[in-house]
Amino acid sequence: MTDQNDRFNSNPHGSEPEIEAPEDRRAAGTRVNQGLLVCAAVLIAVVLVGLGYAAHETRGMSRLTEANTQLGTELTEAQNQLTALKTKLAALEKNPPAPAPAPVKPAPVLKPRLRRHFARRLAYRPQKPAVPEWGKKIQKQLTEQGIEIASTKQDLTNARASLQSSLADQANSINGLSGAIAHNHQQLVALERLGERDYYEFDLQKSKRFQRAGPISLELRHTNAKHQNYNMILLVDDQKLIKKNVDLYEPVSFEMDRSPVPLQLVVNRISKNHVHGYVSAPKQQMARVATSSNSGNGGPTTGTSNLPPSVSLSSAPPDMGTSSHE
Repeated sequence: MTDQNDRFNSNPHGSEPEIEAPEDRRAAGTRVNQGLLVCAAVLIAVVLVGLGYAAHETRGMSRLTEANTQLGTELTEAQNQLTALKTKLAALEKNPPAPAPAPVKPAPVLKPRLRRHFARRLAYRPQKPAVPEWGKKIQKQLTEQGIEIASTKQDLTNARASLQSSLADQANSINGLSGAIAHNHQQLVALERLGERDYYEFDLQKSKRFQRAGPISLELRHTNAKHQNYNMILLVDDQKLIKKNVDLYEPVSFEMDRSPVPLQLVVNRISKNHVHGYVSAPKQQMARVATSSNSGNGGPTTGTSNLPPSVSLSSAPPDMGTSSHE
């Protein structure tokens, strides 16, 4: 219809339209059919190519799947083998295999003569001689004596330890008594009541003359009331002992020839050019000193050990010092 309109419009003068020839129509149809065939052929080729590619990909996927399956199987087997090896290793660590026994050397083949010799030596076993009854008795007595000796040694050891302990206690008690310091007259009286030592109080003025205090003589040379110390000379067994810068309550220990226990001097009050204190001596020492002094003076030979403490304290002359009883 459109073609007819176009032909009518192309002929404005109203002339009749041109009629196509049948040959042209057949040629046009032939061209159309050829184009369709070409398109169909191309489409078929594309379909064939697609089918071939799809088949190729399918075969590739199949091969990959088979390869993956095979690899998975091999990996599983490897893991199983590794697990088995670990189990065996753990079992070996827990229960190590016993060492292989050393190869046993075959026994040497001995000659008949040597075999008989060794057989005689093995068969011969010397027996110990029987101990007679008197030997058993002697052995029993020796054993009992050994036990008694060991017991005696133990008793001696215990006695020695007990003696040492008692000596140490006595030494400690002596040291404790000698270390007690009286700060005033009341404390000095309390120490004297213990009855272990003799105490002699003294008052000294600064002087160049000795003053008697019990078994010794004293000379005060200097005092320092501010710092509470003093200088003093002690005459012990005709020997002078110089003591300097001695502090208040500081004990001054010294020994005499006839005394195993040291004597002690303590000053418990210091003022200007004046000190007050006491001398402490063991009773046995004072008894020996008094005995020797009485023997030397032609007096009685009995010492002061049998006298009451008051007599021993007053043995010094009144003008030489005052005892704690005065």
